[in-house]
Amino acid sequence: MEEMKNQAPSMSPVESEEEFELNHTDKLAGVFTEPVKTFSLISKFPTKHSDWAIPLIIYLVIMIVAFILQMNNDTIKQDYINKLKPKIEETIQKQVDAGQISKENVDSVVETGIKWAIIMTCISKPIGFLIMFFLFAGIILLISKYVLRGEGNYNGVLVSMGLPFYISVLSLIITVILSYVFSRFLNSTSLSEILNLDPKSTVGKLLTVVDVFQFWYLAIMSIGLAKMSHFNPTTNNC
Repeated sequence: MEEMKNQAPSMSPVESEEEFELNHTDKLAGVFTEPVKTFSLISKFPTKHSDWAIPLIIYLVIMIVAFILQMNNDTIKQDYINKLKPKIEETIQKQVDAGQISKENVDSVVETGIKWAIIMTCISKPIGFLIMFFLFAGIILLISKYVLRGEGNYNGVLVSMGLPFYISVLSLIITVILSYVFSRFLNSTSLSEILNLDPKSTVGKLLTVVDVFQFWYLAIMSIGLAKMSHFNPTTNNC
């Protein structure tokens, strides 16, 4: 018996530990609690379309719902119209000058233009976001493979970009809450929006990029890209 014990192979702690694939709920929680560990575990298994598709769909749905909620408040809607109206009036004035619209019909055309602008914003915003999402993922993949010499694939990049959208969902919810608190339309949680600064001013432009949720999203996305592409800055050279 003593000899059999001596001959029995010993298992190291690493070999004795089995790694189990996380379910989507665990991945969602991991984005907020342990992003490094979460993406490390995700990278060890084949990528799933659901890991980016589910948060992306939820984000787009919440984006539409958030806009509708803002438009359902008369004060917030009026603030949005006040910001939108000068652009529409400028466009219509050009048509009046060109003789395409009579001056008597300007008010009704402006009102119709505002209604259509609100409807088109609700439709075009998520569509435009989708196009930019897949386009940006392709650019990130090219940089990852040919500049940073990573080993990732397109679906891996989509997961790295898509899974952190749960942070962006939180940002949308906070944006709606702040809109109701301030009784005006907010497009994001940037400092420029919160302080109601002129977006065309120098300070307004600078503070537009100061967004805690955006920084948070980019940080988690960067962790995901590093893990999913197996990029190690100490061993990979540009």
